[in-house]
Amino acid sequence: MQPLTVDRTPDGSPTAKLLFACRALLLDAQLTGRSLQIFDAVLIDEGQDLVHEEPELTFDEKQAFYWMAYQSLRPVARTPCWTPASQRPAA
Repeated sequence: MQPLTVDRTPDGSPTAKLLFACRALLLDAQLTGRSLQIFDAVLIDEGQDLVHEEPELTFDEKQAFYWMAYQSLRPVARTPCWTPASQRPAA
């Protein structure tokens, strides 16, 4: 995907421009089959400012920013990383 700069987004609020970019990234990943899974965690502050009701700023009827954040998370391992002391072999 070619980098998307502010001047290459439709007129609108900064939030609308960010959501447009999120939607563009999600569409590109969907069309190319690329995975966005690169993070172990995503922290979001002031998330209420990232919600928009305009259909052109959503992705498959989902909020574009939150769906992008969710899609960027790596799967959690199903096997435990540690063994409880009660299940460890005797030394």
